[in-house]
This record gives sequence, C-alpha cells and structure tokens, in this order.
Amino acid sequence: MKNITFLIGNGFDLSFGVHSQYRDIYKAYSETQTSAEPFVDNFKEEIQHWSNFEMDLAKFAAKCSTEAQIVDCLRDFKQFTEDYLIEEQKAALYARMRNPKDMQKTLAEFAISLEEFYTNNYPNITANTESILNNEQITYHFITFNYTAILDFLIGNIKNYLLKGIISPAIHIHGKLRENVTFGIDNEQQLPELPYSLTGRGRRALIKPVFNSEFDKQRMERAQEVIKKSDVLCIYGLSLGDSDLMWRKAICDWMIDSPQHHVFLYIHEASSKMLSQADERMDYEEDIKESIFKSWGIENRYISPFSSQLHLPISKNIFDFQNIPENILNRYPKPFDFKFLDS
Repeated sequence: MKNITFLIGNGFDLSFGVHSQYRDIYKAYSETQTSAEPFVDNFKEEIQHWSNFEMDLAKFAAKCSTEAQIVDCLRDFKQFTEDYLIEEQKAALYARMRNPKDMQKTLAEFAISLEEFYTNNYPNITANTESILNNEQITYHFITFNYTAILDFLIGNIKNYLLKGIISPAIHIHGKLRENVTFGIDNEQQLPELPYSLTGRGRRALIKPVFNSEFDKQRMERAQEVIKKSDVLCIYGLSLGDSDLMWRKAICDWMIDSPQHHVFLYIHEASSKMLSQADERMDYEEDIKESIFKSWGIENRYISPFSSQLHLPISKNIFDFQNIPENILNRYPKPFDFKFLDS
C-alpha cells in the first residue's frame, strides 16, 4: 500500500469558482454597516490595504489598546468571512449543478488530477515516481487549509470516477465553516511588541497552533502522521507562508527523512507559464526553486538533496476546473450520479 497526500490551499477553491481571495472578502467586509465599536470600524478601514492577512493582523494587534479589542475585531471579521464563504460556496456549486454534464466533467477533472499529477513533467521524474509507487494499491489522503466543503463534496462523489485507489476524508487543519474556523499566525514570536499582555484568550484568537492544540490537538496530530506516512506529497494552491511555518517544517523534515520522498508543488506562477522547450522549463524551475529555498530559509546542506526531491510542474496544471476539455468524459463508459452537499 502506498500513500499519496495532497495539501490543498485557497488556489483549489479559486479554481472551482469561489471568490475566496482575501481582497474579495476585505472589499465586502468594508462595505458592511458601521459597528457600535469605533475600533472595529478602524479595523475595517485598515484591512482594505492588507496584502498578507495573518502577518498584517499581527501588526494590527500592536495598534490595539487592549487584548479585548483585537479579539473583538477578529471575531467580527471571522463571522463575516464564514457568512461570505458559505454564500460563495453555494453559488459555485449551484453554478455547476445546473448542468449535470458540467458537474460530471468536474468530477472527472478531479479524479484525473489525482491520478496523473506527477505525469507529463519530465520522463525521469515520472519514471522515478512510478517506481516509488510500484503499481501498488494507493490511498489518497487530503490535508486542506480551506474552510469550505468544496473538496469534501468532490471526495464524496468521486468513487465512480477514480479508476484505481482508495480515497480518505479530508482533514480540515484550519477548521470548517460553522464549526471551528481558525485564523491567525503560526507562533507568538511573529507578534511585535504589544501594549498589553496576552492571556489565553488572545493566544487562542491570534495563534492557530494554540487554538488547535487546546480545541482539537488530535486534528494536528492526524495531519502530521499522514505526512510522515506518505510516499509522495502534492501541494496545490498553498503558499506555505510564515503563518503556516509548522507545516512547512513538517514537509522539510519529511524530505530529510528519506531521499525517496518527493514533493510536487503546484504554484500558479509555474503552472501557468507556457514554455515549449524542455530545457527552458528546467531553467525556469531551477530559478523558482532557488527563490523558494531562500524564502523558506533552507540550510545550504539541504539545498542539493531538496532540489532533486522538490518538483515544480511548469506549463502543466491540475484541478483546472475553469478549463476542462470537452472530451474528458470519453474516459468513462457512462455518466455517474452525484450527491449534493447538504449545507
């Protein structure tokens, strides 16, 4: 049995048609009615100019006079974000449900992406990955950093489209809509000096691992264990910025554990770059890897092995729900039914 794990970020929902970029949420949030608390209105004004929610949130915390102010601002924004994403989720699903063939094509694209994410890259990489998988039974695992249930819907309806392998439910590492949505930074050291002392209330509101540890530490432990037991990782639509430092470290530790551990990292910049010459794609990939290793702070001794373990598909995309080929259903002898998401 081999284990392939997909780490899924906001790029997945965006491809599905959910307007889930923070700038979309900021704009809608800033247009809501005035709050009874002036500092919440100040928060609404400032948030429109943010480029990195988690790290800008840490800076804003230093502008608040009390811990209660930053907690109230964050809770107000979290409530709005949940309401906003629930409506976006419904709209994106209904848009595809209106035409059963569109949804069938979407499920087919999802299944093919799972099975072929490592192909059409370079022959050496494809062959090496196939040798690792060794034609054994595959279990597909998912760790999602999204709050929506789009991924869960696709997983629940994919059985007839997946030609081989077993599929596991997704772990929502940052919680689900209407359940336990988690915002914030990775650790307390990412906070600037504050004009007040943080209590447990502030740490739970601002620091994701603190909330996860106190609320459902098994969720984090399950995700870490899934990564450790994986043979191949595929990361899609996930920036792995400083606010998710612990997961970036988990992936790096996993690569260090074995030279046979390979990561396929799909980023928009690379997958959307149309380069026809193989050597040109290899040069471009090398440049991006260098930039990633620098931003991740990878030690020099690991750069060479990581370079052979980390793969950035160039001019190739998966989960491309906006550009599904018309003939994609030709792979399947008959169309399949699907079950709509309850919420």
